[in-house]
Amino acid sequence: MIERRIVSPQVVLVGLALFSLYYLIRDLPGGQMMVLGYLTGVILLALILVGYEKWCFPLLMMTFFWAGLNVPLNERGQVFRWAVLGLATSVGIIVWLFKGKRLKFGAFHIFTAITVLVFLSSTMGSVNPSMTFLKVSTLALLFSYASIGVRLSYRNKEGVFLKGLKLCCEATVYISAFFYNVLHHPLYGNPNSLGAVMGVVVCPILVWSVVTERTGARIARTGLALALCGVLLYQSFARASFVSAVVSGSIVLLVTYRHRVLWFSAISITAAVMIGFISFSDYWKAPVKRMMYKGEESEMFQARRGTWKESIKMSGKNLIFGVGFGTAEGFSEGWRGGFSSSLNVRERGSSYLSVLEGVGITGCIPFAILLVLLLRRIWLVYHRLRRVRNPADPSLPMIAIVSGGLCHALFEDWLMAVGYYLCVFFWVLVFLLVDREDRLTVFRR
Repeated sequence: MIERRIVSPQVVLVGLALFSLYYLIRDLPGGQMMVLGYLTGVILLALILVGYEKWCFPLLMMTFFWAGLNVPLNERGQVFRWAVLGLATSVGIIVWLFKGKRLKFGAFHIFTAITVLVFLSSTMGSVNPSMTFLKVSTLALLFSYASIGVRLSYRNKEGVFLKGLKLCCEATVYISAFFYNVLHHPLYGNPNSLGAVMGVVVCPILVWSVVTERTGARIARTGLALALCGVLLYQSFARASFVSAVVSGSIVLLVTYRHRVLWFSAISITAAVMIGFISFSDYWKAPVKRMMYKGEESEMFQARRGTWKESIKMSGKNLIFGVGFGTAEGFSEGWRGGFSSSLNVRERGSSYLSVLEGVGITGCIPFAILLVLLLRRIWLVYHRLRRVRNPADPSLPMIAIVSGGLCHALFEDWLMAVGYYLCVFFWVLVFLLVDREDRLTVFRR
């Protein structure tokens, strides 16, 4: 049967449900909002207990998005996300121990554990030991869940995982476009967050979907979502997200031998930028100038240079052990408990500088080894995919997203910030990729 739908009905239903829910609860009184928030949290926890393998990861991501988006009750989400993460990790470990599930732990998993332990040791020299301990604890919960709970849920089901992810990406594009262009509501708050979601996650998934779809209607449907993703990415003016989208999209096209499409895209983007630079019309020049220089800046990366210099300066003062993971000297000392906010931390402008300043050279050694192992894994998977020429292989979008995320983290501080939804999704995907490739290696032997 030929499919003629341009937009997936699941995407339409999800969008309508979320949009209706938003308008139903946004004007509720404070007391009712509080009750609704706690009730939602209880329902989330119950669903995780009842259907762990099916519901745990989607509900976990929903909770973290709930906490990070500019939506009603997001303050409740900032509390419930840690309860959901703790429950997801605990239930996963219990299922693994008592149901006799066999999981292989290799060098990558060992170095994640070592990294957490070394980060924990930074508590001794931290400017705020309590804050550092709690942040390392959340990192340990995330790595434990990703190495056990997620693998129990999606082992040998990566295709199902990516199919659901594709539908979520389509829904995300349409909902985001509606909020930003119709309601004029900043759903993600910071434009960089909009760019991060579109550039790191949505773009590579939709590019891969366009390449692998076989029917014209599905290609048109996915192409429409990809075009809207490009519009939203442009509206964010997030240069790091542009770089991430280019890197991840290029990987998908190279692996699938779409060299002509890659060259055409590169020439088109270059031509558009050059026309903007040499044009005498502000209609073409203003958008390109804003994208390259971010408004009033006179030089590229001027907004980052101040934060980079400050971070390098602080790293030099505490080069060996750092100031404590997740803390910043002069910002975090006054925090005494509860939940940290932007008032307790300082923007570093790079995830890698954040790690260097937080844990020093001592903590960077295992973290660097972890990154080297991950980069080596990406390289091996890339060559395997080029050799087998199977565009539908689930490892392809995984290495595209992970590669783009690592590039994006050069300019944004989120890679080890567990409270940010992109950090949770990234590391879950990393552990799924490692688990899948480990099993394929054993099978080939």
